[in-house]
Amino acid sequence: MSGDKSENTKPPAPEEPEDHEEEHNTQGTMVLMLLFLVLIIGVWGTMFLLLLERG
Repeated sequence: MSGDKSENTKPPAPEEPEDHEEEHNTQGTMVLMLLFLVLIIGVWGTMFLLLLERG
């Protein structure tokens, strides 16, 4: 057993999470979602008006 280092070999302990949580900046995501929503509403409105014209 001399020279055998595998007896006390353990995987490293996971790091403890810090007390503060990281704040994620979701401003870009919200802007993209709003642009997508405006685009969907615009396309829907255009098709709705087109259907009313052809009525």
